Amino acid sequence: MLDALKRRWPAMLVSINDGERQHEFSRWRAGAGALPESRGDVMVARDSALRDAWDEHGYFTDRTGRGPLAIYYEPCEKGLIKTVMQEEPYRREPQYGFSPFDALLLGDGCSVLTIVTPDGAPHFRDEVLGLLRQAVAEKSELA
Repeated sequence: MLDALKRRWPAMLVSINDGERQHEFSRWRAGAGALPESRGDVMVARDSALRDAWDEHGYFTDRTGRGPLAIYYEPCEKGLIKTVMQEEPYRREPQYGFSPFDALLLGDGCSVLTIVTPDGAPHFRDEVLGLLRQAVAEKSELA
């Protein structure tokens, strides 16, 4: 996902918390694979100007409708997680339709991943989630 974002943001900067320390922002190198394996915090800024503004303004939307983002992930500690399915999780015929429903997710062996984007940027949030979905699909195809 970060490699795909880097193609859109050539000057992208990333700061990684590996559980022991928060590293300084540095340029992301495509294919670097430098993320902690099971738990990490990843702060992402399009460039140094956005990184500097992030310190002053927090999660804000810039003139392009985008902003900084953070990714937090760690192993799921709970056996079951209550959630609401906002998208169809099953392969079903489209004529059956879909309505959101309450669900329990089995967390054994899974990770919890949270992506934080600016509040007023739904297009940017959806763009980032699309990159995540694409990366997960590509990884699944390789497995």
